[in-house]
Amino acid sequence: MSTYTVVFTPEAQQQLQALYRYIALQGAPLTAQRYTDAIVSTCERLASFPMCGVAREDIRPGLRLTHHKKRTIIAFTVNDKVVTILGILYGGQNITAAFDSDESATKPVRDLAEPTPDNGSYLPPHKKSQAEDNLI
Repeated sequence: MSTYTVVFTPEAQQQLQALYRYIALQGAPLTAQRYTDAIVSTCERLASFPMCGVAREDIRPGLRLTHHKKRTIIAFTVNDKVVTILGILYGGQNITAAFDSDESATKPVRDLAEPTPDNGSYLPPHKKSQAEDNLI
């Protein structure tokens, strides 16, 4: 079995950080850390199973979607030996609007919690994974 390299776009990394902030601001920073670490682990498993999930050619050519714990959608593409994590959407975010095929390949999705001095824009050190070393 061949292994792929998993890389995160800057937008996907920002969305992961926004998800951390959103959960942490609810008073659960440890839960936020565990949840975002688990999402990264789910993304890293795509290195071994890159064609899992559902192809969504109707939204954007090459787009695939998988989920983490039914509440978080991971949007990615597979090219050559690289799995590119395009976005991490949570809850009821509109996938079609986030990845309209007429837009650029890395159209950002609205952050869950825009950082401000009042809402905890500080992000504690995140356990760095091998996949995060491959950020685009």
